[in-house]
Amino acid sequence: CEVAIKLEKLSQDSEKLATLFNQRVDQGFRDYQKTEALGIKILIGSLLLSIIIAVMMAIYTSRSIVTPLKDIIKVAQQVTEEANFELQLPVTTEDEIGQLTLSLNELIGKVAKYTEQLQEAKLKAEAANRSKSAFLATMSHELRTPLNAIIGYSEILYEEAEEEGYEDFMLDLDRIKIAGKHLLEMISDILDISKIEAGQVTLYLESIEVEKLVQDVVGTAKNLTEKNRNTLKLLLGENLGTMYADMPKVRQVLINLLGNAAKFTEDGLITLSVERVNKKVKNSQNQNSQSFNNSNNYIVFRVTDTGIGMTEDQLKHIFKPFTQADASTTRRYGGTGLGLAICQRLCERMGARIYVKSKSNEGSTFTVWFPERVMI
Repeated sequence: CEVAIKLEKLSQDSEKLATLFNQRVDQGFRDYQKTEALGIKILIGSLLLSIIIAVMMAIYTSRSIVTPLKDIIKVAQQVTEEANFELQLPVTTEDEIGQLTLSLNELIGKVAKYTEQLQEAKLKAEAANRSKSAFLATMSHELRTPLNAIIGYSEILYEEAEEEGYEDFMLDLDRIKIAGKHLLEMISDILDISKIEAGQVTLYLESIEVEKLVQDVVGTAKNLTEKNRNTLKLLLGENLGTMYADMPKVRQVLINLLGNAAKFTEDGLITLSVERVNKKVKNSQNQNSQSFNNSNNYIVFRVTDTGIGMTEDQLKHIFKPFTQADASTTRRYGGTGLGLAICQRLCERMGARIYVKSKSNEGSTFTVWFPERVMI
């Protein structure tokens, strides 16, 4: 009986221990869950804090790089657009951005120095060019006076030799006269281009009957075109009327173009066509004139030949002074290479435009658009 009582008590104690154990296990599990939840919260908080710090660091780093770069770009644009070489950026760091800023400052300084040197060289070149033009103009004028005397006396002596029947003298005197006139033409070209480049060309504007002017030009140029057995053809448009321009200079342009066509054409056809056109004409790349677009009415002169023509490369240099196709052209055809340069300069001075189309061995076409009314 006593044993039974002890066993019952032991059983009760075991139940208490089991209950206590279960309670402890439940409490431990609940504590674990709480700890796990807290750990997750701490982990999430840490991650969020890390992300915020990373974003802030990225923004700071980005601004520390982008802001100086924007300043560099801004200064570079100002230097490019405004040519302000006094701009300098402060160098605040020794990193790559600082090195880039320092390099930009050095580059601006070098560009400023080279620009100043270039400007000085330009002024010296312009002064030298003016001196050259003045010298050529003076020398050309001084040469023309005795040359005219030589030509005049050779003509007088030629007439006397012809009257006396001295045929041997006549041949030599004729050669002197021809050579003198050729030299006079070259000197006149040099004088003309010198005056144009020195800005000494004055326009004397007047009302011109276009058809009468063209007929006069054709009459003058006929001997030139017939030299190489060429045929000169004139095509006149309707209602040519009048134009307001400097007649001697318009005449000089046309005679130069016809003379150029005659020089480089043999046994061929040279055509001068004239028409009145109402059209808005665009500026060409290498020509400037304030008066050209003031009117839509133009007198268009077109000189076409069937001569030797030009290549694409030769066309690029056709209006440069003292330029011909190549050395062989100069030897064969002679001349100074100034005729077309004079034409272009005179056209620009009068607000006109001159264009050329040409193919090697097929001929050339020069087209001049003169405003109906030239403005000074």
